Amino acid sequence: MRGYEFQRLFVKKLIDIGFPEESIAVEYEVAKGSMIDVAIIDRATSKLLLIFELKVASSSSMNMTVRRNGEEQLRKHIAKLDNIEVPAFLIVMTESGLDVLPFESNDEGKRGLSPSIDLDALLPYITLLNGSRASAINDKKKEIKKTIDWFRVVCWVCAGALVVLVMFDIVFDCINISATQLSLIGISIALVLIPFAQKLKVLGVEFERLTIEKRDNEK
Repeated sequence: MRGYEFQRLFVKKLIDIGFPEESIAVEYEVAKGSMIDVAIIDRATSKLLLIFELKVASSSSMNMTVRRNGEEQLRKHIAKLDNIEVPAFLIVMTESGLDVLPFESNDEGKRGLSPSIDLDALLPYITLLNGSRASAINDKKKEIKKTIDWFRVVCWVCAGALVVLVMFDIVFDCINISATQLSLIGISIALVLIPFAQKLKVLGVEFERLTIEKRDNEK
């Protein structure tokens, strides 16, 4: 069986066990010059849920060589991903059928091939999707908290600077702040704070959208 024929057959098998066709990407590029044979993607967040490297072993004598090559390719692909913990599998078409080999971490934290499992044993798409959405929402919460913390710091620094100027003027009477200068100070502070306010608004809308999508998937 040729490689592209195996690829089409495997995509059909994924659809048969419940993966939506629109979630399946063929020849997915993770980096320049690095293509994953088949990937399962959360289209709403563009996050990878599963990746598959496909190989054909035309004879039993080639099986081990094919496995070693496939394992090395998976290792290279994953090294280029933002999420190096993404579930990965080597799929080998042999004379006796389909080998589904999980690429998992051992006790030392190093990933390698595990014994073959049934294709039906893959986590259901909805389970993977909910996990991805929960992770995305958690990431957004962290971003919002970080932005709010910076917003507070900037406000405190600006307020502190104004207090110092006012106290300096009261004690030494050497700073004459006109209405125009005061307006310029206010505008400067506003320009510093506006980017934070925009970012908070954008993050807030996006966070709510992810929450709604997660709620819809649970229904």
